[in-house]
Amino acid sequence: VTNVLGNPALIDVANLLWPPLWLGLFIGAGFVAGQAAIWLGGRRWLKADGQRHAFISTVGLCNYYYIPMALMAPPVVMGGPEAVRATLGVLMVAMVGGEVAMWTIGVVVLSGGLKPGWWRHLCNAPALTVVLCVVANLIIGRQVLPEFVRLPVGWLGGCAVPLGLLLVGATIRDHVAAAEWRGAAPVVGLACLLRL
Repeated sequence: VTNVLGNPALIDVANLLWPPLWLGLFIGAGFVAGQAAIWLGGRRWLKADGQRHAFISTVGLCNYYYIPMALMAPPVVMGGPEAVRATLGVLMVAMVGGEVAMWTIGVVVLSGGLKPGWWRHLCNAPALTVVLCVVANLIIGRQVLPEFVRLPVGWLGGCAVPLGLLLVGATIRDHVAAAEWRGAAPVVGLACLLRL
């Protein structure tokens, strides 16, 4: 919210259209590359449907959110706090394209097709917040939140990346014991190689 509302970089239509489009296309291209690798010989190592789905997902999904946000620290981005804020705002808008690609193409790949109600995943809190803030930024064009609201919202936003990483780790930990690891080396190894 604090990086999008009142962000002059997000009044430029090019910053609103190109970043989400390119990120969505990049993720889609990763899914296509994973599928192509299976067609070109991956079936020899990836025998089960679950292995193939996991392989395509690993190749297709890049870290479009956590790592770039951590790299936006003020010493890294030239131009001071306003340049960091402008860049983070554009990154948040790009994230919407990544969310759309992940919850459409990603769900199709993992589940083998679109299930009823798949579109509900597009309406998640981060994506809706960014879209609403962009609309408010275009209509109002300035920061409208008072300082006593903006400050705690900024603090909570600063917790998003570390908390998200902790939750991902906790979720993975819950599934590690139940996972079938025999035959997983080809899936992980080939997917990581192709992801590079």
